[in-house]
Amino acid sequence: MHGISHLQLVPQCSSREILIKEATRAAHRALCRLVELQVDGCDKFSEYESTALVVANEITREILGERLRRIEEEFTDEVVLRGKRYRRHESGSVAYHSLCGALEVERYSYRLVGKRNGPTIIPLELRAGIVERATPAFAYAVAQGFAKMPSRHFEEEMRAMYRQPPSRSSLERLGKYIGGAASQDAVKIETHLRKKERLPKGAHAISVGIDRTTVPMIEERSPAQPPSSRRKTRHKPYVRQPPHPFDVVYRMAYVGTVSIVDANCEALVTRRYAATAEEGPDELISRVMADVLRAREQNSALPIVVVQDGAPELWGLMWEAFRRARIEKYEQVIDRFHVNERLATVLLEIEKDEALRRQHYDRWQQLLDVKYNGIDLIRREIALYSHQAKGKAKEVCWANWSYISGHERRMRYSLLRRRHLPVASSITEGACKSLVTTRTKGSGQRWYHDGLNAVLTLRAIHQSDRFAFFWKRFTRRYEADIAVAA
Repeated sequence: MHGISHLQLVPQCSSREILIKEATRAAHRALCRLVELQVDGCDKFSEYESTALVVANEITREILGERLRRIEEEFTDEVVLRGKRYRRHESGSVAYHSLCGALEVERYSYRLVGKRNGPTIIPLELRAGIVERATPAFAYAVAQGFAKMPSRHFEEEMRAMYRQPPSRSSLERLGKYIGGAASQDAVKIETHLRKKERLPKGAHAISVGIDRTTVPMIEERSPAQPPSSRRKTRHKPYVRQPPHPFDVVYRMAYVGTVSIVDANCEALVTRRYAATAEEGPDELISRVMADVLRAREQNSALPIVVVQDGAPELWGLMWEAFRRARIEKYEQVIDRFHVNERLATVLLEIEKDEALRRQHYDRWQQLLDVKYNGIDLIRREIALYSHQAKGKAKEVCWANWSYISGHERRMRYSLLRRRHLPVASSITEGACKSLVTTRTKGSGQRWYHDGLNAVLTLRAIHQSDRFAFFWKRFTRRYEADIAVAA
């Protein structure tokens, strides 16, 4: 250490870092002065804060607009994209949406050289990564907001944070365009994503399930055709031209989940998928099975458990999917909650005393928990009750006896408990609510297929904890290297 001066021990800043610090201090002083001029001596901090946020927004908007204009000025009469030459075609003034407001920019479109009425491109948008007339940051915010909430609520959230969103109709349009494009790329991007995903520590089993729920859909009809859904009688005349007549019809949406669970049957990671009635379940199931195969690729010893309700068509879809995947060994389980509901329904008819009914129910639960043939013993008891009962009680006993008789091999809950495998479809049932119902069945909501497909795609990606990676690859469709022609 001898001979080394104190100055040599102090880290030296580069000239660039020094310039950045000086510019930051100058910008800070200028911003403070500008805010003080705006508030005009008011000492109320809340007003000072809101004014500072508005001023910062406006300054940022000017900076972003100037940056886009500078990018546009870099292009000459001809540019090259993927080896093809494009020539300037038409100029136009466009407002790009940003978090801080509209960015007004004059830019040119370019047409493919050598082809009459050939395709056109917007070099500025490809260079800047503009997504459906939105800046990258704003497009990311819209995609997440559209996945989480109606556009009205998203607009309120943005304004509460002193952002400057466009109109609600523009937000809705952006969300649908982005979600529609995402649905086209979802399968391809998920293929790349799965290669990077690793099983979480403590992975014990793979839980799989599919289910359905309803969504209110708009279906247009002929003006002469009477409505199929109920309408209130209108007593006042229309002030404006009435819209094309339509019916609100509830259609099925499909939901699929794949969870990696630990030895306590707690989900460590869950992937959620959804599909509209028009799309059908086929692609959804193939995506579910791709996750299953990826997990087994990393650990072939992981047991697979299919847990869902007793709908025969859903089981048929799963059997066919596993057959195609050439997976022969997997557990099949009827959701324990659905079975408990049926047992409670039977007891409600055959035992009127509440205390005795509770004792009977607890005894049946213990049989299911500790005996391999517990469901067989319960089925025999229900058969005896069915022979002795009359009227409605007899019908209830017979219906539930028939249900159990068709699924008893999927109700061996004691064996599953000993192996620490899941017996409830709560993950899939919960996905029906959180993924579909919460977002699509609010008061007054009804959907066209395109809008529903867009929102379910984005929401499923977000709820599967894949949004950030998905977005990184998805936005490549809006970016390209544009070179100035020599």
